[in-house]
Amino acid sequence: MKIKKNILVIGKNSFLGNNFISHAKSNDNLDVTSINYYDIPDSLEEYDWVINFAFNPLQDNVVIDEFNNFDLKIIDLVKKNRRPKYVFLSSRKVYGSNKDLKAFNENHIFKKSLISIYGKNKLEVEKILINDLDPSRFLISRGSNIFGLEYGRKTFFGIAQKSLSDFNEINLDTSKDVIKDFLPVNYYSLILETLINNNITGIFNIGSGIKISLDEICSSLIAGYGSGLIKEKTGYYDDQFILDISKLKKEVKIDITKENILSYTYELGSLLREKKDDYK
Repeated sequence: MKIKKNILVIGKNSFLGNNFISHAKSNDNLDVTSINYYDIPDSLEEYDWVINFAFNPLQDNVVIDEFNNFDLKIIDLVKKNRRPKYVFLSSRKVYGSNKDLKAFNENHIFKKSLISIYGKNKLEVEKILINDLDPSRFLISRGSNIFGLEYGRKTFFGIAQKSLSDFNEINLDTSKDVIKDFLPVNYYSLILETLINNNITGIFNIGSGIKISLDEICSSLIAGYGSGLIKEKTGYYDDQFILDISKLKKEVKIDITKENILSYTYELGSLLREKKDDYK
């Protein structure tokens, strides 16, 4: 009989956390305990993996330290326990914001002048994690644009969905021809679940590796919604990126296509229309 892995999920009510829990609980090899950040136990010895979805919103705007960085507090607790491995949700933001389309792999050399405060906070935690824990005890996920039904969240899709529902338009601060790497949240949860289930550690880009323009993704959302306009800032090509996921593909079978992503986005538009009255 295969022994189940005990997983502690912190931030159970977050967008990503809630979706991951739904996936992981359907895996018979995983025993999931989900809690809020302020309910973290003093000992983590009963867990094989600890994954934190909770975050301090200050990290978007200011450099945060060990007193208000949720991950650093948990990493310190993981260090005091010998058993658990830690999953750190980093971000593609550590690669910076680039006008030219680039494919980033995990060995990218960082140019700090291009990295936002949010990205620098994530990169700093990565460095501390790498210095303080044995490589066999952490998994760093550099996620791309992970998205789902997220009206009102301060993300590209959260803002786009709110704008579409409230004003029947999506306002872009760049050209609609800008290319990004988008990954539906269900795929993201499945990838994390697979890595954890197989005890994979290290640093991984987690995205689709597929080039999709803002025009394509927004048009699919609008088509599903049934109406709407795209307003763009012509000539601006800030923050283009694609993630090189060749390392990830060696560990996880990723069956995703551009058509999958755009079809999912269309369905989100339909759901947004159905829930329109709930958001008022």
